[in-house]
Amino acid sequence: VLTQISLGGFLALFLGDVMSLFGFEATNWIMALLVMLPAAIGLPLSALHLGRPFLALTAMKNIRRSWLSREAAALGAFTGLMGAVVAMYFFEVNASLRLAIEGITLAVGIYGIYAQAMIYRIRARPSWDRFTTNLKFFGVAYVGIFLLAFISSVLSLSDVVIPLIAMGMLGALAQLFFTYEDTRSLDTIEENQYQLQRTKRLLNENFSRVKVGRIMSLVLGGVVLPLLALVFAASGSFGLASLVMLLALVISSLSEISDRFLFYTTVVPLSMAGGFFVGKQR
Repeated sequence: VLTQISLGGFLALFLGDVMSLFGFEATNWIMALLVMLPAAIGLPLSALHLGRPFLALTAMKNIRRSWLSREAAALGAFTGLMGAVVAMYFFEVNASLRLAIEGITLAVGIYGIYAQAMIYRIRARPSWDRFTTNLKFFGVAYVGIFLLAFISSVLSLSDVVIPLIAMGMLGALAQLFFTYEDTRSLDTIEENQYQLQRTKRLLNENFSRVKVGRIMSLVLGGVVLPLLALVFAASGSFGLASLVMLLALVISSLSEISDRFLFYTTVVPLSMAGGFFVGKQR
């Protein structure tokens, strides 16, 4: 989730840097640093799920055939390039060169998140092996846009806050649609219907509260609170706007974490009649 948040924040940073060429408020090294922070934290943490985390670098040795290796290499490069971009902002490197590096960084980050999603696109896990997995992984990016909107509201950057909040809200609405489509497609895909229906049962019965909480928190943190922050920002109350955006950022992040929890716990493999938690509750 953290690297996906950084991708959204970096996309907004890149677009802001482009718009600064046309007289809009310029982005700065503080923004670049805080956008990099989630990925810088998430990348080392992702190694902990490996059997031998201290050998995490060896995960990149099979880059020609393994999505895991491609993800490790791409997201490692993405984080490193974001660090370089922070330095370029800090030392006020030529804007054209910085934009070129930002464009490369963004492309690497997009490929890294794509590879991250493709790790789970395996036939043995029918609920994972759907296009909505890719969409929802990229959909988390709206949280990163909210992160940049929060930073901009704290810095009282009036030309930047409103467009960023609006952009983040559009991303949250897209994620809401992806979530709906992810649930709907459990009934529309004909292949492996038994496993998909078991996943649907887990969502609707065993984890119904988490599912409802995920939807409600997405609406609250992704639409309602940002809309309120938009009103405050438009009236010049950047202090209130920043407080509301901080709350929206926290709730949206928790919403995406709960969605990832459902992603892992409701999957039903082809070789099993039900998930682990179904067996525990019989």
